[in-house]
Amino acid sequence: MGMGRFANGAIIRLESVATGRALRIMEDGSVNGNGGNGKKAQFHVIRQGKDVLLRNVQNPNYYLRITENGELCGRGQGGRFCNLRKKKQADSTFTFESVNHPSWHVGILNNGQPKPANNTAEGTNARFRVQRLF
Repeated sequence: MGMGRFANGAIIRLESVATGRALRIMEDGSVNGNGGNGKKAQFHVIRQGKDVLLRNVQNPNYYLRITENGELCGRGQGGRFCNLRKKKQADSTFTFESVNHPSWHVGILNNGQPKPANNTAEGTNARFRVQRLF
């Protein structure tokens, strides 16, 4: 499947290696890594060159973003804080790095809460198994 997982318009699910559950955006825009298979845990891929924007299927007004102060949140509107650079790791998982703040990554703690992006490198907490649904 390779790059097909990140084809423009694809719908994907990101399973946190830390929790074994899906990354999801809640109704209030908060993010956690305790999701299942529902639409809160599904993301439309929007390609921007080599980078991706991840728009929530449940609430299309919500994009995954890393804020200026390193917070992972789901209230992005598709601007520069939402641009993520995907990187395939040796174990075939992916990390998602802020384009705006290189070395800041989307991360989930073992309890499912978001890990501050400015304190997240490419370790277990930043790794996701990516499943293409559509």
